[in-house]
Amino acid sequence: MVAGGAQAIAVAFLHSYRNPEHEVQARRVIAVPVMTNRDLVEDEHMVARGFIAVIDQPDVGRRGFPGAPFHLSRTPVVCRPCSGLGHDNAAVLGEYLGLDAAEIAALAAEGVIGDRPPV
Repeated sequence: MVAGGAQAIAVAFLHSYRNPEHEVQARRVIAVPVMTNRDLVEDEHMVARGFIAVIDQPDVGRRGFPGAPFHLSRTPVVCRPCSGLGHDNAAVLGEYLGLDAAEIAALAAEGVIGDRPPV
């Protein structure tokens, strides 16, 4: 870290809350932003680089999600929706754990498993 690095970081936060890394980087300190998922999908740089994949996810609709961090010219990455919550419960619990339909139904009735987030 260069001399005055801590001071540069403090100055950056005072002057630019949204993009403090720019101020810190200008002082030759290695810095990157800490981002939430929302920050990632709304970041202009991430969108411009093609990092954000817009996917029609069945349970939430069409939204931007973090995509592949790399691009391949001959084998492009395809982002697609994942299974909905609980979609694979019967297959996993039945086929892999050997539970029958009544046991799976009992787990669902007790709220142990489900197909939607708890209220």
